[in-house]
Amino acid sequence: MARALCVTLGDPGGLGPELVRRFFASYAPKVPVLVLGPEKSLLRLGPALHQRLELPEDLPSRPGLYLFEPPELNGLDLPPGQAAPEGGLAAGHSLEWAVRCLQSGLVHGLCTCPLNKAMLQAAGFDFPGHTEFLAQRLGTGPHGHCMHLCGPRLRVSLVTTHP
Repeated sequence: MARALCVTLGDPGGLGPELVRRFFASYAPKVPVLVLGPEKSLLRLGPALHQRLELPEDLPSRPGLYLFEPPELNGLDLPPGQAAPEGGLAAGHSLEWAVRCLQSGLVHGLCTCPLNKAMLQAAGFDFPGHTEFLAQRLGTGPHGHCMHLCGPRLRVSLVTTHP
């Protein structure tokens, strides 16, 4: 089976849905890609590029773009460009499902789109951001993690954080 990738949409009122839409409109996946988040945030940008799954476990082994809308987000429709606690809720639940998919071996890597840290916290997720959320959920401990950014000519690891 091809090694699958998971992508969380982040805050559906933010840049994530547009980033995912633009990227996959230009590049066909070479592996199965499971997108987690509210479907309406992608459909507002144009016709579906994805196949909707009822359960993450339904992810096919063939390359393609597949979307699972976590049940906690069923029908969530947030206007773009507006911060709201529901956007933090969507980002947090999408990350929770991503961790489940990683731990079960369903996916082998994770790409996270931007989220609004204040809205993540307003929704009840007590974390400064993605990195700390994933570190806690995956059990790396308070100092066993860092964010690593990669580009074609530069790689950077962040060793400090901010609130």
